[in-house]
Amino acid sequence: MEIDELKKAHADCVGAAAGAAWRTLGVAVAITVLTGLVFLAFRFSEAFRGLLLTVWGTDYETAHQVLMVSVGLMKLIAMVCLLGCVFASSLAKRLRAAYKV
Repeated sequence: MEIDELKKAHADCVGAAAGAAWRTLGVAVAITVLTGLVFLAFRFSEAFRGLLLTVWGTDYETAHQVLMVSVGLMKLIAMVCLLGCVFASSLAKRLRAAYKV
């Protein structure tokens, strides 16, 4: 009976990790969308561009490159989170099936 409880606890832990991974993906996607909106506002709004350049104290090209790199990095982080979610969910399903929990 103790082994069955350990198997169930193990499967539950992996399931909880999968849930946490999906929540992390949600946060990464939200940050990516916000970063993308800032980039679009910078690109197409003269007033926002002026404000951002004044606050950052830099020129247009530098700010444009920083925002492009930020969007790219956030996309990369979101993709890595997605891979982690798929892996953790798949592992949780396999463990539950293997342990018959």
